[in-house]
Amino acid sequence: MNNEWIGLWKKEWRMMRNFNIIFVICLVLWIAVMARNAFSLVDFVGLLVFGLIIMPATILFSFNTESNQLQHFLHTVHSIHKQIIIKIVHGALLTISFYLICSLSIYIFYLFHNDVMSSALGLWDYLWFFCLSGLLYSFYPTAIVLVVWCLHQWFRHYVGWGLSALLLFGILYLAASLFSAFKSLAIYTNLTSWGTFSLRSNGAEEIPFLVGDRTSNGLLFIDFGFILFYAVICVLLYFLSVYILNRKVEV
Repeated sequence: MNNEWIGLWKKEWRMMRNFNIIFVICLVLWIAVMARNAFSLVDFVGLLVFGLIIMPATILFSFNTESNQLQHFLHTVHSIHKQIIIKIVHGALLTISFYLICSLSIYIFYLFHNDVMSSALGLWDYLWFFCLSGLLYSFYPTAIVLVVWCLHQWFRHYVGWGLSALLLFGILYLAASLFSAFKSLAIYTNLTSWGTFSLRSNGAEEIPFLVGDRTSNGLLFIDFGFILFYAVICVLLYFLSVYILNRKVEV
């Protein structure tokens, strides 16, 4: 890692210090609450779902902080790409930390409250699948948050904050409706339902995996086309965001 990346990381860390402190406090409180209660599997799922919002929340908080000095963010010697990548890496590290610490905590507490799943091995498989799926899934809402924030900075310069928010709400509603209709078409199935591979799930068919289409005979079947399709969407939204910041946003 060269000095430019190190400098950007230090800047991001200083800027997000309060956010990181709040994150650590919430994580400690979460573990403390779990230590005093024997949760069921449903409770575990509900708590781990919070990991899905860590990365987009981190990105949103970081960019909102940058908006206070947007001119310095846009007109700097560092490229927009590097500045955004640092923010995404920061969010990903917080997400990984959350899932890793929570998974280890859940597994340890399972040894004292043996009523979570049928076996410790099944529990570990569940945690591994769920956390990996959660990390991958987090990039999708993160990309949406990124492009929406960039569009807001562009629109509000011309129509103001309120009208920009209304306009973005309409765009999101229309985009969600069109995408929902697209998912019902055969072309969506053809694009996403290929490259199927399986992973052992120890027969835990009832687990609601985030990135996994179906389970059978102790195997979790995953479509590589599904992952690639949404990865391409994330990349396209990322480059659209960079284009808007470079060419459209004014300060």
